[in-house]
Amino acid sequence: MESTSASVPRKEDEQEKNEDCIRIGENFAYIIDGTNGITDKSATEKATNGRWYVQELDKKLSKRIKNQDKKIKDVLSKIISELFDEFEKRVNKKEFELKNSETP
Repeated sequence: MESTSASVPRKEDEQEKNEDCIRIGENFAYIIDGTNGITDKSATEKATNGRWYVQELDKKLSKRIKNQDKKIKDVLSKIISELFDEFEKRVNKKEFELKNSETP
């Protein structure tokens, strides 16, 4: 039996945001401690880019970690590379500018 959980979302600007995830399986367990986005804009359909990243990482990792013969660092490295490419495509598609909101 597999189980997932997320921390209690916080409300910001009327949108619930949660960037953390816990998954427990028969032969594995992991925690993903997410991050807030680097801007108040999101290049994804999720409330924050951090939320998108954690959910996608969880989805990919949970599929690949089961009965895995490879080292976890190799599996994670591949997934992180894929997510970087996917995010970059979304950013370019939406012409999303990653700027620090405090920078003039």
